[in-house]
Amino acid sequence: MGSTVPASRVNEYLVKKLYQDLAVESVVATQVIIREDSVVGSDDGTTIMIAPADINVDITVSGKNGLDTGSPADGWYELYMIYNPSTEEVAGLLVAFGLAPIMPSGFTKKRFISTVRRSSGNFLQYQQDGDRVHFEFSQGLFATTSSSGNYFGAAVSSAVPWPRSKEGFMHGYARANSDGGNDTLICFIRGNHHGTPVSSLGSHIAFLIDNVPANALDDRPFGQFNMPVDVGMVSCGLNPFSVTHFISLACAGYVLLL
Repeated sequence: MGSTVPASRVNEYLVKKLYQDLAVESVVATQVIIREDSVVGSDDGTTIMIAPADINVDITVSGKNGLDTGSPADGWYELYMIYNPSTEEVAGLLVAFGLAPIMPSGFTKKRFISTVRRSSGNFLQYQQDGDRVHFEFSQGLFATTSSSGNYFGAAVSSAVPWPRSKEGFMHGYARANSDGGNDTLICFIRGNHHGTPVSSLGSHIAFLIDNVPANALDDRPFGQFNMPVDVGMVSCGLNPFSVTHFISLACAGYVLLL
C-alpha cells in the first residue's frame, strides 16, 4: 500500500524534498564551500534557502560558517545550510557526525546537505553535485596479497558515511605476485552487513580478470561496482588460488541521502 500527503501539506512536503543545483566541494584543508545558487528546502518545510554567493565554511571558525561547537577533530562531519529569518542571511554550519546541530543565534531554519571527512587535520578533497559525492583521490580500503582462498576486507566507514549515504562507488585492481603473470582470475566481492559476522556473508559480485600482469606499473583493473547503504565491510578474494596475487580495493565516492 502507498502513502498519501494531504493537499494542505503538499507545499511543506515538496519544500522538505527540495534540492536543486546543489554543489559543494572541499579544496583546502579546513574549508568546505557551498557554491552560489545552491537551493535547498528547510527540513521543516517552511523555507527555501538559496546561497547568494559561494559560502566558505571553515572548521577553525566557531558558529556561523564554522563548527557549531567544540574543537576540530578527525572524523566525519555533517554540513548544514542554515537561515536567519530576521536578517535573511543564508550560511553554513559544520556539525560532528550524528549529532544534532547547535544553531547560531537567530538561525532557526536548517537542512543537511553534505558530509566531509577530516583526516590528519585536513578535510578530504571532494566535489558534490546534487546527492553524488566524488573524492578528488580515491580512498584506499585495503591493498594486500591474496592466496590459499583467503578473503581480505576492510570497513568502508572511512570512505562512506553510513547511514547518511545510500551506496559507495568501489573499484579495484590485481596483479600477479609470484609466477610472472598472464593469469586469468575471478575476483569475488562480498559485503558484510552491519552487525552480521563475516562467516555468514551473502551473495558475491564476480569480475573476470584476463592476463593479470606481474608488473606493478601495469595493474589490471577489475571493474567498478556499488555497495548498498547498509554494508559495513567489503571483502575481496581471487580464484584460482594456485599462486599468490596482489589485490586492492578503493572507494571513489558515494550517494548521499538528502
